[in-house]
Amino acid sequence: MFKTKFKSILAVFFLILFGSILRIYNLNFDDFWYDEMVSFWLSDPNLNFFETLKRVFSSNLMVTYEIFLKVYHQLVGYDVYNSRYFSSILSIISLTFFYVLLRKNSSTEAAIYGLLLLVINIYHIKYSLELRSYILTFLFTIILISLIFENKKIKPSFKILNYFSIFFVTLFLLFSHAFSAIIIFSLVIFLLLKLNEGKFQKKVISNLLLIFLLSLSIFLFLYLNNINHYPEWIEQVDLNFYTNFYFSKFFGSRLLGLLFLISFIYLIFKFRKTLQNNLDIYSFFLITIFASYILPLLFGYLIKPILVDRYILFVLIPLLALISNFIFLLRNTLIKYFLIIFLIISQIANLFDEYTFKQFYTDIYPSKPEVKKSLEVIDKSNMKAYSFYLDRQNFINYNSVRENYIKKIIEKFGYKISFFNYYTDQTFPDKFWLIYFKDTTKENFKIPERLSEYTILGDEVFNRIELYLLEKNKDL
Repeated sequence: MFKTKFKSILAVFFLILFGSILRIYNLNFDDFWYDEMVSFWLSDPNLNFFETLKRVFSSNLMVTYEIFLKVYHQLVGYDVYNSRYFSSILSIISLTFFYVLLRKNSSTEAAIYGLLLLVINIYHIKYSLELRSYILTFLFTIILISLIFENKKIKPSFKILNYFSIFFVTLFLLFSHAFSAIIIFSLVIFLLLKLNEGKFQKKVISNLLLIFLLSLSIFLFLYLNNINHYPEWIEQVDLNFYTNFYFSKFFGSRLLGLLFLISFIYLIFKFRKTLQNNLDIYSFFLITIFASYILPLLFGYLIKPILVDRYILFVLIPLLALISNFIFLLRNTLIKYFLIIFLIISQIANLFDEYTFKQFYTDIYPSKPEVKKSLEVIDKSNMKAYSFYLDRQNFINYNSVRENYIKKIIEKFGYKISFFNYYTDQTFPDKFWLIYFKDTTKENFKIPERLSEYTILGDEVFNRIELYLLEKNKDL
């Protein structure tokens, strides 16, 4: 018994260690892209709390992540090369908590297998490397579910402190990303079904329902009264979406996504009676998966499209939990071990085609704007003045976000270059560099109207960023 337990602990330790290496090694290979720059700007530790809230509500409502990131910056310093460690740490914690959640509600073997599936999941790895709120939403989802369920059932009783914990974790979750309301909605549906079942303590369910409805009310009140822009770039899902439901993105390729989708459907069909007859955590997981697609799709068709794959990153939690639990309940040994081995081998094989893993054995190339390389070119040139392509209305603080990020890189590496704003400054240099970011636009570069008297002397093209040397026409 002791040896078995020790082997399990050892296996979990090495899996989390391996997962940590995948999520930390060469973390800052890529520079930030715009969404990460926004998080970095919002979490400036030099602002007071109310100034930070004002910024957050003017740009997005991922309040929890930005506030936690601000505290992190206060502790370790406001450095672009420290920031991403915050997300990676959250990711590693989420691996640990995911194992604990599975272990409390399934066998040891299923829990270790589920942990392995998450450790090597390329989608989870991807958002562990970015300065955005999705990985925190993932972690708080696990924590909330763990506070409510144990041994597959809702805990039979809660103390006052437990209810307060659930309330605050729910609020933290909701304010980490708006789509986390789907988790709360799924819990409400599940609790109502349990209430109708008539076999469970109605007081516990009523209290939980009250907490979730109160949390949702607070969130919706603040959200609807403060949201001031809508992501117009989101497009309606096409027919291809219904062939894989983003599984191709979740697991790294269309083939692998299809394999996981087929395996998932097979296991749900195989254990459909178990799910119907036992309203437990796995029934809740299934409700969550369906709600994560149905609610955004209905909203999209009736009002405006809102469904984006990364917004439902948390779907990996119920999905991997269901797969890992039911695979080990299969009675057919051949099918059981085929699925266990095949799903792992196929994911590992796919890792060799992902830059996160390829960096261990070959050269990889940047996938985000090469800001640092652009600034190096300016610093080494004879012309030290620069600006970047500015938004005239500074929509959702576009200019401030870019300027802050560039300024911090310049401070970090001690570049002797200076910024000017061609909309607010009264005088311009006769010659300067203009940085044009390509990560947020598909349009080709055009000299801004404000700089119409300038012509292009030269240019440098990097990944998702272009650098133009402009000179004022001498005959003007």
